[in-house]
Amino acid sequence: PIDKDCDCPTCAKYTRAYLHTTATKETTGCHLITVHNIAFQMRLMLDIRQAIVEDRYPAFIREFMRIRFGKTVPMWIVDALKSVNVDLTVPDSSGYSAEPVADDFQKAPNTWTDE
Repeated sequence: PIDKDCDCPTCAKYTRAYLHTTATKETTGCHLITVHNIAFQMRLMLDIRQAIVEDRYPAFIREFMRIRFGKTVPMWIVDALKSVNVDLTVPDSSGYSAEPVADDFQKAPNTWTDE
């Protein structure tokens, strides 16, 4: 599946290999990927809403960025979050801080550890 933790119909029924093959040749693959993307966005918005209700939105943002980007985060994201008083370059209670980089896309996963 695209995401092993996703319960959308696309992830439940199709493999990454199948989606890659069909997305490059048929519109069906693009439709299936769109279903997954909408499910992801819906879950993200639910999580954001819950974080706001629980008054932990800045911590949610930091955790999301840590999971999504790891130690290096695109500069434009760091700058945008600084403008709303969330500074990823300052270590949090777990010791996580981000290093701004010029790249927008990372080909390999960038994991953060507290070692």
